[in-house]
Amino acid sequence: MENLEYFYNNPPLINKFIDRKLKITGGRVLISGALNSGKTYILISELLKFKKDEFLYINMDDLRVKKENGLLDLKEFIKEHKDIKCIAIDNVDDKNLNILKNLNCEKILLSTTSNSLNLKTFQTIKLLNLDFEEYIAFNKRTNELGAILGSFLTEGNGAKNSFLNPFELIIYMQKILKAKYSDIEISVLKECVEFVNLNFSALQIYKGLKDIMKISKDSVYKTIDKFEDENLIFFVPKFAPNSNLKRLYFLDFCLPDNLSFKKDFQKKLTNALLCELLRLDKQVYFTDDLDFYMPELGYGFLVIPFTSSDLIFLKFKKIFEKLKELEVQKLYVISMANSGEMSKEGIKCEILPFWQFALGM
Repeated sequence: MENLEYFYNNPPLINKFIDRKLKITGGRVLISGALNSGKTYILISELLKFKKDEFLYINMDDLRVKKENGLLDLKEFIKEHKDIKCIAIDNVDDKNLNILKNLNCEKILLSTTSNSLNLKTFQTIKLLNLDFEEYIAFNKRTNELGAILGSFLTEGNGAKNSFLNPFELIIYMQKILKAKYSDIEISVLKECVEFVNLNFSALQIYKGLKDIMKISKDSVYKTIDKFEDENLIFFVPKFAPNSNLKRLYFLDFCLPDNLSFKKDFQKKLTNALLCELLRLDKQVYFTDDLDFYMPELGYGFLVIPFTSSDLIFLKFKKIFEKLKELEVQKLYVISMANSGEMSKEGIKCEILPFWQFALGM
């Protein structure tokens, strides 16, 4: 009870909140999102719509809070403080579910990194990292679009990234990864970097690690499942009958830069595009000929950053029959600067700079 009293009397403050596209409308909401996706700021911005004595904020990752029993007195605390209309609890996990289900309050807002956390009485909203349009609002260093895009592709789409210097960003991301994951888990995550935009093999990761550390095949598979559940990585399946192939991407497309010295701009731009496409909330696949394929929309995507438009149109003609088979109506070719369009038998090929596609989506 003493801890709850402290948090009630010392509420968090935000000097300025930058609006996100996610809006909270319900009274009982669970926000699921990755580390550094901006969950905390969204919770606090909702709280600040109430008077100081009308809300309570608790962060379960605060080292002063005992996760096992930090919320045991919460129900009683709310009864004693009848002015409380809104409660926000950051970083909840399955240890707190029974307490949270039975709370009686006008508005209850929760956040978690886990996709699998299930509270039937709560509306679950998935918070993705910043898209390019949101990043523009966060980036206040310049109004020049080319420079903003350069910063976006250098810093990534984490909510706090644009407020940090490059060397601070690496330190910040490595600190929060070390705080959340074990050394073995981080070793597995570093191996995942090698598979960005490639066919993924957990077995290959196990074989690469077993000679340098004590690790089991089962632990590697469980760790990868954990990363996927906690919104660190995302798998895109192959569009083919009975195929188990999948490709790996990071939901913070610059996170690999904090885990490896290797740089591959093509992979990063493809990963950045995937993060934008996830906003459409449609199933995404890959094929032998397309980086991404969205059958519900009839869209195909290729990422070709620097090739001339003439050569891109030759490629369009080369894969045209495959596009017909897939019933692709529009092929988007994502470039850094080139633009142009061509149509053939009702299928349109449009070359667009990344920024133009992202802002027009």
